[in-house]
Order: sequence, then structure tokens, then C-alpha cells
Amino acid sequence: MFGSTRRLRFVVTMAVALVALLVVVGCGEGAERRSGDQMRALGRAILAYADANEDRWPDRIEDIIPYLDGGQSAFDRLMNNPVTGEAPGYEYARPRRPTLRLTEGTQTVVLYQLRDGLRDLELPVLLGDMAVERVEHPAGQAALRVESLEDQGTHVRARLRLTNRSTKPLRSVHVEFFGAPILTREVEVLGFPPLRPGQSRTVEVNVEQTRGGPSGTGYVWLSVTRVELAE
Repeated sequence: MFGSTRRLRFVVTMAVALVALLVVVGCGEGAERRSGDQMRALGRAILAYADANEDRWPDRIEDIIPYLDGGQSAFDRLMNNPVTGEAPGYEYARPRRPTLRLTEGTQTVVLYQLRDGLRDLELPVLLGDMAVERVEHPAGQAALRVESLEDQGTHVRARLRLTNRSTKPLRSVHVEFFGAPILTREVEVLGFPPLRPGQSRTVEVNVEQTRGGPSGTGYVWLSVTRVELAE
């Protein structure tokens, strides 16, 4: 009798545990679906902004607020990530190419999901074609901003602000420069000593020029092509 009671308790315990597991998995899948829907809604507002502004990407994610039904309250709700619990839970990555029609390919990431203030590259992203997918994209691990460009005659000296957006120490990144007065060039930007997650540092690199003209009157786009992380 006691053996049957123990077996019954074991069966009931396992059944309860299985139901709890299914509930947790279902909640996780539901949160991921909601997050995808929210990214698509933000993406539609980005496209509406572009349609009203000569096909240009917004400079900041807040620029899309007038193009959302519900304005600021809708924006606040959509920026609350149901997967990570972050608010804001998404980071807008303005493509380097200035307009939608110049953005190459569908692997251009427009929105990343944030966890603990950093891009969680294990989670799906919103791409330039408004698809929500998991992708391997080196640009998601490092952020670069041009602080200044100085024409040195045979080369341009670029001061860049490098930020580690990954969850591991960053050793170096390979960056492609393209535009005027620089034609396409790939250079390595070192992060030694390695940058900790979330850390930023200003670095200087020299980029060979291939045609004349003062750098201040030209333009430069940057594209991260490769990232080296420390284990």
C-alpha cells in the first residue's frame, strides 16, 4: 500500500513538473512572439518616417513617435521588451547608408534587443527588410562613431569612438571605410587592452587616401566587417 502511495505521489509530482515546464516554455515563446510583433510595429513606423522624409532613415528611434498610432504612450509600450524585461528593450542601429534604397541586402540590422543594457546577439533582430530573424552579424558586437577626420595629404587620420556591445572582452575590429575622399579601405582598429562589455574608448587610425580633396567636405561610411573577442 505504501509503495503504491509513493508511486502515485511520484507520478503526480512529475505531472505537475511537466505542466510547469510547458507553461514556462509557452510563456517564453509567447514573449518572443510579442517581442517580434513589437519590433515589426517599430519597423513600420520607421518605414512611415522614411516615406515622409525622402526615403531617409530616422536619426534617432524617437523620431518615429509621430508616426505611431498612440504617439508617446505607444512608443513607451513598444520599447518595453517582454523577453528581457528591459525598458528601453531595443536599440536602433541607424544604417550607415543614408537612405533605404542605398542600404545593401537584407542582413542590415535595424533593431537589436537589449539585455542588461547590451545587445543580446542570441535573440532575433529586425532587419532592413523588416523581417525578424536570428542572424550572425559582427557589427552587432561593436559600435563605432566618427569623432573627427583630418586630411593628412596621403591619408586621413580618423578619431573613432569604439564601444564593445558584446558580452565578452573585445580585442579588435576590422572596419571598412568607404566614401569621399576615401575609396573603400579595410583597416584594423585595435582595442588593446581589451575593452570590457559596455566599455568605450577613443582610438585613432590612419586610412590611405586614393583621391584628393579635403576630408571635411567629403563623407565617410563605416562598416564593421570582423570582430575578435577574447575568451
